[in-house]
Amino acid sequence: MERVRFIEVILPLRLEWNPVYSVPAEVFDTLHKGSRVRVIFAHKEYVGVVCALDAVPKVDESKILPVAGIETGLPDISEPEFKLWEFISDYYLCSVGEVYKAAYPIQKVRSEEVAVNAAERARRSREKLLQAAQKRVDTLRGRLARKEADLGRKHSEAVMARLREDKEQILAELRAAEDAARRLESVGTLKLRGAAGKQAAKAGKPKLLTSPDRRSEYLQMCRKSLDGGFSSLVLVPENDFTGIIEDRFRQEFGDRMLVFGSRKTAVQRRRTADLLREAAEPYVVVGTRSALFLPFSDLGLMIVDEEQDPLHKQTEPAPRINARDCAAMLASIHGAQFVLGSATPSLETLYNCLTGKYSQEGSPAANAPVEVIDVSEERRKRGMSGPFSYKLKDIIDNTAGGAVLVRGWENVEELDGWTGDLFADRQLTVLTPQAARKLPGRVPLIAVLQADALFPRDDFRADERALQLLRQIGERTDRLVVQTAKSAHPVFASLSSGADASSLLEERRDFNLPPFTKIVDIRIDDDSESRKELMTSRLMKALKVNSLRLTFARNAQLCARKAALRQEILAFEKENRYPYHIKIDVDP
Repeated sequence: MERVRFIEVILPLRLEWNPVYSVPAEVFDTLHKGSRVRVIFAHKEYVGVVCALDAVPKVDESKILPVAGIETGLPDISEPEFKLWEFISDYYLCSVGEVYKAAYPIQKVRSEEVAVNAAERARRSREKLLQAAQKRVDTLRGRLARKEADLGRKHSEAVMARLREDKEQILAELRAAEDAARRLESVGTLKLRGAAGKQAAKAGKPKLLTSPDRRSEYLQMCRKSLDGGFSSLVLVPENDFTGIIEDRFRQEFGDRMLVFGSRKTAVQRRRTADLLREAAEPYVVVGTRSALFLPFSDLGLMIVDEEQDPLHKQTEPAPRINARDCAAMLASIHGAQFVLGSATPSLETLYNCLTGKYSQEGSPAANAPVEVIDVSEERRKRGMSGPFSYKLKDIIDNTAGGAVLVRGWENVEELDGWTGDLFADRQLTVLTPQAARKLPGRVPLIAVLQADALFPRDDFRADERALQLLRQIGERTDRLVVQTAKSAHPVFASLSSGADASSLLEERRDFNLPPFTKIVDIRIDDDSESRKELMTSRLMKALKVNSLRLTFARNAQLCARKAALRQEILAFEKENRYPYHIKIDVDP
C-alpha cells in the first residue's frame, strides 16, 4: 500500500514550473483539481492550488516536501477559473502563478482565511447551542411523559386541572425548543440553484453598441439574463464609471446588483465572491478589470463598457492583460453573450465589425460643431496672446454661459495668470482632457488649448486615442474649439466631418500595425542604467532583432512564435543570471 502520493501545486509566484508535493495516501482522495493546500517553498509558506493529481516526480522522492496543510476550509478554484488563467498565461506570455496572484492577491486569501476561521468558530458555537437545545427538548419530552402518566391516575378535580395546565405549558415550551433546534440545524446550509431544467445561455455573435442610450440597453439585457437564471458582468474601465452605472442599475435590480472594485474593502469583495460561488441566485455585477477573476458559475452575459478606454489595459504588474479581450474569452468559456459598448470604438473592434466577426448596432450621438484653429498660422500673423489665439479669445468673449478650457502642456500657474489677464470678468474652468470627458452635463463651450499634446510620438495608438478623446469631449458641449499646430492632421479631418476611423485603419494597414498584426513590447527594468543598456544590447543580439518592439503576423504560426519568444527570454535570463528584470507586454 502506498504511503504517499504526489500533487502539482500552483503558487502565487513567477515560476515556469509547478512544484510537486507529497500527501499521505489516506488523505489523497479528499483532494481534487482546484483544492487549496498550504505548502512551503523557498522557506516561506504559501497557499497554493492543486492543478494535477498523481504527479510524477522528476527528482528523488525523498527530496519532495510534504504539504504543510490541507486547506479544506478555503473555496476551491473552479474549472472556468482555470481555463481563464490558462488563456491569460498563454496569450500574455506570463506564468500561471502570476495570474493566480492577480486573481487571489494576499489580501483576498487572508480575508478568506479570516472568514473560514470565523465560520469555524460559529460552527462550534452553533453545535454547542444545538446540543443544549436538543438536551432541552429531551428534558421537556421526559417531563411531558411523566405529566401524561400522572394525568392517567385518579386525582381530585383541582389536581387534575393543575396537571392539565402544567401539560399545556410543557407543550408550549417543547414546541419553542423544537423550533429553536430546527433553526440551528438549518443555519449555514447552502441552497444551491440546480441546473436541471434551466435553459442554456445563447451566446450568439458578439456585438458592438454605439448608441448614446446604450446603458439602457445594458439594463434590459441584464434583466433578461437575470430572469433566465444567469448572472451578468458589466465591466467598466475605472471606478468613476462604476458609480455612474450603479446608480441606474440599483433602482432596477436592488440587492441583486453587486459592485466589485478597488474602492470596496477586502471583506466586501470576498462576500461578493462568496455569493457568486454559492450560486444561490443570479446577480448583476458591475466592476473594474479585477472582476474578471470572480468565480462565476452561471455567467450568461458579459458587457464591456467604454471598450476603447486604455484603462482596460493593465501595464503593471503582470499579467499585463487587456480586460476587453479577456472578457471575450470569459464569455466564450461560459457560453455567455458578449457585448461591447462605445460611441468611439477602438480600431480593433471596428476591424472586427468590418470583417463580420462582430455585429454593430446603433449610431453615436451627433457631436458639437468643431472649429480647428491653426496656431502656427496665427503665430505668423501675430495672432496669439500666450496660449490663446485672438480667434479663441473672441469666441470665449462672445459665448454666453460657462466655458471649459482643456489644457495640454501648459503650466497650471502660468495658465491661471493668462486667464486672469485676458478674461478677468469670466469664470473659466480648466480641466485635463481626461477630466473633461467626464463632465456630468453639457457646457456651451469647450476649448482645447494644445491638441498636439494628445499625440505622443512613441505611441502608435496616439491618433486613435486623440480622436476618441476629442469626440468624447465634443459630446459634452454645444461648441468645440481645437487649437493645434497640425491642422492638416487626419484626426481633425475626421473630427470635423464626423466620419468613422476607417482612414486610421487604412493607415494602420499601410504601416503594418495592429489590428493587422500583433505587437509584443519587451522592456528591461533595472536601477542601474549602465547595466540596463548592456542587457538591452545583449538581449537584442540574442533575439536577433533591432528593436525590443516585435511585430508578428496574424497567421496560424502566431501562437507558436509567441511561445518561442517567451522561451528565448527565459533562456536568456537563466544564461545571464538576470531574472525578474525583463517585462513582456502583449498588445501594448
